[in-house]
Amino acid sequence: MLQSNEIRAEARRLLSGQWNNCAIIMLVFGILQAGLSAIPVLGYFSFLIVTGPLALGLAAIYTNLVRGGSFGIETLFKAKDDFMRSFIAGLLVLLFTLLWSILLIIPGIIASLSYSMTFFILNDNPRVSASDAIKLSQEMMMGHKMELFMLMLSFIGWFILGVIGWGIPFLWIGAYYYASFALFYQSISGATNEEVTGFIREESNFN
Repeated sequence: MLQSNEIRAEARRLLSGQWNNCAIIMLVFGILQAGLSAIPVLGYFSFLIVTGPLALGLAAIYTNLVRGGSFGIETLFKAKDDFMRSFIAGLLVLLFTLLWSILLIIPGIIASLSYSMTFFILNDNPRVSASDAIKLSQEMMMGHKMELFMLMLSFIGWFILGVIGWGIPFLWIGAYYYASFALFYQSISGATNEEVTGFIREESNFN
């Protein structure tokens, strides 16, 4: 398992020559979320609708970046052909995290870490359902939640810089952050790929 500083260093290397491209993608992502949330009447409901599909798009973009594949703004809309699965996943992750957060803040944080690989799993496994992707994410994150938490904490300085810069630096910081997330997924998914494949095979046989 790579350390946080190694993951960030590799993310910077992968983003070399792609910084502005990824920043534009993060801008479009932010505009879509903010714009749809501002629609009269729909408001927060619009945000719920796009949360999952856009999260799947980001997972596809940064997984491709990590694996040397091609991507562009159009990749952000990957979920147009997989809308229901990504929408249900986004809704379930949000609901489960909220329910755990009602108990206490710390259980909510632990839950969000457990579900954090859901959209990467959906991206890699088109035949896995939303609920099963959440279960697989929980299994995948066993023993890795603290590592991911430390990686997230390592970005605090960058987030402060983003606030100081009136939010503009977040376009590049967001790209850096998601690239690091994708690298984290890549580094732990290898050990569980056989388990995921077996799970899919069992589901297929059952159906």
